[in-house]
Amino acid sequence: MEEVEMEEVPGMLIDFHITSDEHEFHRWSELPLDIKTMILEYIPFPTLRNFMFLSKECFSLVTRMNTLIFYVHLSNVGPEHRIENFVQLSLSWPLPGRKEQEQFPIMYTLHFVEDGKGGCSVRRVTDDEEWKFISAGLHYDRSARFMALATLFHLTTYLNIRSVFAELDALDPRDEEVFSMQPEGRIIARDEFFITAGSNALIPRFLPFVEPGCPLVILPLYGQEDIFLRTPFFDSALVQSSRKLQIEVNNEVTDDQIVLFRAYDISMPAPKVTAKAINRMISEWLERKRNINFIQFKEVYNVTIEDVLQGSKIKNVGVEWKTALDFITAQIS
Repeated sequence: MEEVEMEEVPGMLIDFHITSDEHEFHRWSELPLDIKTMILEYIPFPTLRNFMFLSKECFSLVTRMNTLIFYVHLSNVGPEHRIENFVQLSLSWPLPGRKEQEQFPIMYTLHFVEDGKGGCSVRRVTDDEEWKFISAGLHYDRSARFMALATLFHLTTYLNIRSVFAELDALDPRDEEVFSMQPEGRIIARDEFFITAGSNALIPRFLPFVEPGCPLVILPLYGQEDIFLRTPFFDSALVQSSRKLQIEVNNEVTDDQIVLFRAYDISMPAPKVTAKAINRMISEWLERKRNINFIQFKEVYNVTIEDVLQGSKIKNVGVEWKTALDFITAQIS
């Protein structure tokens, strides 16, 4: 039989030749479980999702995997900050052998579209720039926000999601039921959780589903600068354990809370924080009890350098005085 040479495809694991009667594999059932799993790890997410519904075995195989997803985008905010009548759920994943999201921003996008009667339908987007759709899929009796969040939580049962960017205006109380329906230990983000919110209540609802230590970025939705985080928010173990914190909303964080933060990068307004807390954080840094890369407390009032450095032994620990003073001064802005 004549040998057929396959066209060279960039990104393939190996170069190989096949004969024309070898394009199908009929001994899948004989493969060990670990080999099947290794093969499936090289399948793009859309194909993998189709595969999982072929049989009970396929579903079991996929749901026990830990398929890497770099990035999930969940948003109902459109161009010019307009609130849309749909929620977009997009996923980005790596190609085999590649680990950089920026190099391979392959997207799988769904739109959950409101029907005007409290329900929604889901559409697969085939062209992100022009929003070309595959025909509308299933219809649901729950809202677009509820179903988009429910889908995100379902995906975590077999996907290893690293980062989530959520951009939502608000949730109806009935939509919030989706959070209470999730089992303990469900995680939606491990490397970064980025939320732009249009309501105070929305932000803390996500925290139980973010891995401890995960960097947090919290911003107000455009035109919603009155978003405010009350003091109890900062008692969260997740907030205190986060490796990086960027909070761009007004808040009531206190001295007793902020000294418990373990983040080495912190940028946030802190109008209630006093020199006492800043002094303690600097002292812990000098005593090597705390890692600091960058800390910026904005809107700190009635705090002077003298107050911050009171009792500090900064001159006696081998740190050049002017450099350290410039560093501290720059952060009290």
